[in-house]
Amino acid sequence: ARMVKGADRWLTEGTRFWVVKPRVAGGQVSGLGTLLSGSYIGVDPVMEGERARSFVALESAPLVTMSEAGRHFTLRSDRAGAVDVGAPVYFRRIAVGQVISSELDPKDDFVTTRIFVRAPYDQRVRVDSRFWNASGFDATVSADGVMIDTQSVVSVLIGGIAFDAPRGEAAAGAATDAVFPLYDNRHAADSPAIPEPTTA
Repeated sequence: ARMVKGADRWLTEGTRFWVVKPRVAGGQVSGLGTLLSGSYIGVDPVMEGERARSFVALESAPLVTMSEAGRHFTLRSDRAGAVDVGAPVYFRRIAVGQVISSELDPKDDFVTTRIFVRAPYDQRVRVDSRFWNASGFDATVSADGVMIDTQSVVSVLIGGIAFDAPRGEAAAGAATDAVFPLYDNRHAADSPAIPEPTTA
């Protein structure tokens, strides 16, 4: 590929390239314009780092680019459930981020899930925040009848993660890349024994 004059400052080892084409992920459709215009190469430039001239294109467009404000966090659980890459992250039923990756930890049997929370909602992630699998719906039977809780239609179809923090005095904000446990559902997340987050 030939770059225009002045674009060489973008060509660093952190810059990413990919082919833009129609894609469905996380309940969202992107790249539909290429049906008429044809595929083209997208770039996520990073100006810091060593200069580079040879790159390996990504298999698909990144879910989050360097220009998007927000922060990453890590969740750990003993099973991934229905959470998949591209699934939404909710705060009080509002989609505020996405699942970036989900993989089995090579050192143990835990599943490590990376999420991105967009600014300014990333400030809502506190050291006492609790994350749970919001996939499908939770049904509770009590004397008052049957109660069904779900984040959205999207979370029922493709899964998702939700988080919140205990009511009352606000705790300190969580650090970037803080590690939290991922609970199976809202009921498990509301249990009193919640460990403090750690850093990756």
